[in-house]
Amino acid sequence: MRSKLTVALAASVSILATCTARYAHAESIFDTRWGPWFESGGQVSTNRSLGEANLFVPLSQDSDTLLFTDLRGMFDDQNAREGNFGLGLRQMLSSGWNVGAYGYYDIRRSSYGNTFHQVTLGAEALSETFDLRANAYLPVGESEVRMGSASSSSTGPWTSQAVITGTSLAIQHQAVKTTTTSYEVEKAMAGVDAEVGVRLPVFEPDSGFDLRAFFGGYYFDGSGVEAVGGPRARLELTAHDLAGIPGVKVTGGVTYQSDNVRGDQWIAEARLRVPLQPPASAPDQELSHMERRMMDAVVRDVDIVSNTGNATNSTDTTLSSTEDAINTWNGDVVSTFAQVDGATQDLAALQAALDAAGTGGVVLLTGNLAAPGGILLNANQTLIGGGATLKLRGASSGVEVDFTAAGSSGRITGADDALVEMATGSTLSGISVENTATGANDFAVVGASGATLDKVDIISSANGVKADGTTGFTLEGGSVTANQGSALDLTNSTGLDVSDAAIVQNGASGLGIRADNAAGTISNNRITTNGNGNGLDDIDPSARPAHAVKVNNSGSLSIGGNTITTNGTQANGIHVTNSAGIEISDNSITTNNYMSRGIHLLDSNNATLSGNTIATRTTDDTNWSYLTIAFGLMTDRSSNLSIRDNVITTQMRGGHGIYIRYGSDNLVEGNTVTTAGEGASAVSVLRSTSAMVRDNVVTTTNMGTATGIYFGIYSDNGTAEGNTVTVLGGTANVVVNMASGVTIRGNRLVGRGNSGVWTSEGDTTISGNTP
Repeated sequence: MRSKLTVALAASVSILATCTARYAHAESIFDTRWGPWFESGGQVSTNRSLGEANLFVPLSQDSDTLLFTDLRGMFDDQNAREGNFGLGLRQMLSSGWNVGAYGYYDIRRSSYGNTFHQVTLGAEALSETFDLRANAYLPVGESEVRMGSASSSSTGPWTSQAVITGTSLAIQHQAVKTTTTSYEVEKAMAGVDAEVGVRLPVFEPDSGFDLRAFFGGYYFDGSGVEAVGGPRARLELTAHDLAGIPGVKVTGGVTYQSDNVRGDQWIAEARLRVPLQPPASAPDQELSHMERRMMDAVVRDVDIVSNTGNATNSTDTTLSSTEDAINTWNGDVVSTFAQVDGATQDLAALQAALDAAGTGGVVLLTGNLAAPGGILLNANQTLIGGGATLKLRGASSGVEVDFTAAGSSGRITGADDALVEMATGSTLSGISVENTATGANDFAVVGASGATLDKVDIISSANGVKADGTTGFTLEGGSVTANQGSALDLTNSTGLDVSDAAIVQNGASGLGIRADNAAGTISNNRITTNGNGNGLDDIDPSARPAHAVKVNNSGSLSIGGNTITTNGTQANGIHVTNSAGIEISDNSITTNNYMSRGIHLLDSNNATLSGNTIATRTTDDTNWSYLTIAFGLMTDRSSNLSIRDNVITTQMRGGHGIYIRYGSDNLVEGNTVTTAGEGASAVSVLRSTSAMVRDNVVTTTNMGTATGIYFGIYSDNGTAEGNTVTVLGGTANVVVNMASGVTIRGNRLVGRGNSGVWTSEGDTTISGNTP
């Protein structure tokens, strides 16, 4: 900055030297009305003190017009420096006013050591009595300088997603790190000022003294800093031709201004002007008051006005890390990822991709692939279809995310005795499989230990899915539709988990689910059979029924929460044999045709049958016998049963709601049973000793012979207590026939009380029954 001021002063001296060199010539530029002058002075205020120098040089003039340059320099006691380089034009009007316009290029080095540039534009109108002026200040170039900074950072929440990384899958974690930098800024502000002045009538105009008062204001503003603005008033006294020396001028004054940044300020100033025109070249005639005003100093702000403020700047950086992904289906790290387009590639391409993927590999199948033969998955690998979701877990972080495969859903269509064969720990997900083979032993999918079918839709012209000799086989979601045999065949397997699937069997004598020597859970499925059995009763070795669920030798199996419907003949909802300890609970079972019972349990001690809703809807009594009647829940040769909280309705003649045959120590408790057929007891106990029937609500709606609770032949030592028994027909509420030691107590026998009990035995205990 100091060098720039030096250049300005050098330029002034050069102009002065040129003018002096030509003073001896008749046409010298100094042989004019208005000549150059130099002025210096200072200001003292409540905030700072400054000194300034001003060189005024006419460049061109005639009788009423003056073109001039104005060069200024300023310094203060706060280490600020400034230079102003101006050009102006003034003209005397016949009306007695002098008007002018001017422009400056300003350079300032602030007290903070920052350099700013500015253009100043102004206009004025001066008369003998009044002054009018206004200025505009426009920063140019870099108007803001940052000073000192401090940074802080914060990291937002991490998000995780599965990504394809070349030939594998990984889990990518990302978070946004925000770095905030706080700093102080100094900013040069744009602004305006204006004032009106009036000559005070203290001195005569030609006395050489002038006293003027000025009133105005200023306003400067810039983004990020507080605006500076307020009123300004000043009083100025000038003395012309001091000590009789033409052109010498002394100016003194006082200024008051106030703004919200600098507060109240009082400024005192004094300036001395000396002419640079040799006396011999001075005009012969003394200048008039208005002619002298043509050489008045331009009134403008002495500074490029700046202010400081605090600012912040924030930048966001995305942090990212990647880790290996574990396939939660098999617990292996996803080692490879490959894609096969079934619309353009064949069975060989898919098998090659599976073989190349190896353990932990994932293969994506999109489109419909025609498979003339079987497909074999390898151990611990996954075959998924487009749109399927693969659950992954970070190998290090443990974070779980879903990977949804892109592309159309995958479909495999072909004919083979095992169209898709699983391997240990393998997964088939989001794929449709259709097997058109029709052999009695043909399956669409063959499971394996630890294998998973996830949301797979299977259609088979023969059997659906087989799991034989497996441990931990899972079928979750999706659907299985078969047209013969078994939709789902589970044999010699443990740890089974079959859930949330739609299982449909359409074939004659076809089973929805066959479980033989199986352990695990069958839950929350929709199981439907539509075919008919071969018409032989359940005890006939040649019988080929169409049961929804047929279970044998599977006491460690739990069947719960399923919706089971059979539409064909000889089609029980659940048929169980030789399965001690089995649990059947919370199922909704509906049978709609001849010889179709809700649940039939044989030779299965210690079973639990609870919370089921059972409805047998047929009224077909062709070949009527206990072998063909559609009972609600029937047990044979089973003891220590817990039959609780079921809701059972039957429709046909002799269709008992709960029918217990042969066994001992069976509990029938908390059930709601309604029968509509003639001779249909709500609860019938036959040849079963020590049965406890309590706290049930039973109703028979047939107007003929229908009993609420029936203890038949050899049902010795049975008890009925706490039950509510309603019989709309003419028979008794409770019947004891050829059963000794039976107790009927504390029941509500609607409309009858104790008289509602009929017994053929003399040792029946009847007490406390109310109507």
